[in-house]
Amino acid sequence: MTDLNEYLEETINKIGGFGPFQWILVLLIFGSKITDNWSTLMMTFGGAVPNWRCNLTTLYGLEYKAYNISEVCVLTASNISVKCNNRLFDPEMSTVVSEWDLVCERSWIPSTITSLQMGGVIAGGFVSGQMADTIGRKLTYVSALSALLVFNTAAAFSTSWQMFAALRFFIGMGCGFVSSVNFTFVLEFTTRESRSMLRFLPCREVFGILYACLCWWIHDWRSIQIGTATHYSQWRATKTRYPSTLPVNETSLISKTNIFMTLQVEKEK
Repeated sequence: MTDLNEYLEETINKIGGFGPFQWILVLLIFGSKITDNWSTLMMTFGGAVPNWRCNLTTLYGLEYKAYNISEVCVLTASNISVKCNNRLFDPEMSTVVSEWDLVCERSWIPSTITSLQMGGVIAGGFVSGQMADTIGRKLTYVSALSALLVFNTAAAFSTSWQMFAALRFFIGMGCGFVSSVNFTFVLEFTTRESRSMLRFLPCREVFGILYACLCWWIHDWRSIQIGTATHYSQWRATKTRYPSTLPVNETSLISKTNIFMTLQVEKEK
């Protein structure tokens, strides 16, 4: 395999090294990571707890004026405890928590949804490598981004927290696929000297800052879900086939590389 790797490196250098094609590929692949990044960060906003208070019309037997009833699950007065079963959330901020009243005895649910999502990331990471080697990295990558589009859109229209949690698991799987495949996809078409530079491009950091700005601007979790999904359409060009107008010498080198790889596989058998 060392001979094959060296031959591939030589081929890339002979057809121009890190040229326009590589720059376009880096832009498309790394740019599409915004969907993966925002999908992963969704619960940082979705799981936030807006300000809330008990709905006073549902409580009886207490002197309300004597107590601070903001974000209190159980009210106690004169040895009498009354459970707050109905809450009013700040209308300026809509999250998963306010959507399905996930506070007090249900406060464990947002963190569980996040855990399910990260479990999906782990599952996707295990499966993606084998799938990429079987059906190809490009098809695997585009399929994962398409899955993020579908599941993020579906999650925005969830009717219960259970449905939302299930969709977050599959979103996590899509993120696991994208994270495992995208960098390897780029490395296979770039020169050895450029790989260290590509490894340290601050894509996730920049996209994380943009996500924070989005949440600061839009305080609705459903809109943020849809915004995360629609970013995929901007990078649909990653499915574009390789140019068919390569110069003759480049086409010849690529053909020789394919023949060399076939002979190498036969030799190993």
